Amino acid sequence: MSIMLAILLSALSLYAADDAVGAESGVRLPLARASTGQFLMDVTIAGEGPWPFMIDTGASHTTLALPVAEALGFIATREHLHPVQTLTAETLEERLAIADMRFGPARADGLYSVVADVAGGEIQGLIGLDALAGERVRLDFPAGDIAFDVSAPDGAHGRIDPVHGVAMMEASVRGVREPVMVLIDTGSGFTLINSVLARQLAREPVTRMRIGAITRAAPSAAVEERARLERVRFGDVCVPAMTAPTADVDMFRALGWRDRPAMVLGLDLLQHAVITIDGPARTIRIDPGAPSLACREDSPHRPRRVAEEPSHIGFHPGLPSPGL
Repeated sequence: MSIMLAILLSALSLYAADDAVGAESGVRLPLARASTGQFLMDVTIAGEGPWPFMIDTGASHTTLALPVAEALGFIATREHLHPVQTLTAETLEERLAIADMRFGPARADGLYSVVADVAGGEIQGLIGLDALAGERVRLDFPAGDIAFDVSAPDGAHGRIDPVHGVAMMEASVRGVREPVMVLIDTGSGFTLINSVLARQLAREPVTRMRIGAITRAAPSAAVEERARLERVRFGDVCVPAMTAPTADVDMFRALGWRDRPAMVLGLDLLQHAVITIDGPARTIRIDPGAPSLACREDSPHRPRRVAEEPSHIGFHPGLPSPGL
């Protein structure tokens, strides 16, 4: 996927509640893939559907496109709004309680989903981390499938942050002394870095581009340069070199990373990885999907911790805030 296409097709996400999910043992199912690159799975709600939802580790809340919510009896009034942090700005959205959501063998209930005006019709919502809170799943993106009820991973690289409800970790980048804060975001088509990180790297101008979100309520942001990153390590994945667009989008402020080197880790890199989500332990593990991306023993390693700055909103390169 080109950087231009990925930037135009950024995704939405959110963060917040813990809701139980159950799944049958030993089930492995194929994932569909949207033309924008996101991985999709059919979802039914209260027996209605199915609808294609993307799997989003950058989302604390499950999200419904407005037509899906309306099919479930929702009527938009804009009377009861909740703050939602998108990639580029905080917006206000309505919510809808979900009593019974099913995807594959899994069932989630007690979800308090976001209702958003989603651009386009290919993606009808997203499966947030609230729907996986009680489940261990493995996303094998190179194989294009998801496994349910997997064993607990041998060690964790990141976690589902208790404040924001999204998946976070640290990465290391050659030439950057301190750990790089990372939002692990399978809903975003591309990796994006902030200017604090970019200033420590080689940069080059690009044709002026815009970063947008799936939700129509969020404004776009301009990108005028990109940076070259070398010897990037996240989890047990090592990338020799890559480039990433640079923009100080509002998401970095919302996560408390405005003054720290940080990135949104998107599918341009994650599509080559295997991600294990341990919902009960609230941890994340990332392994290489190909031998060429495996880290050598002498690869740089950083402490595995994430910031816990409190917040009062819900987020992602597309959607909600803490305390919703």
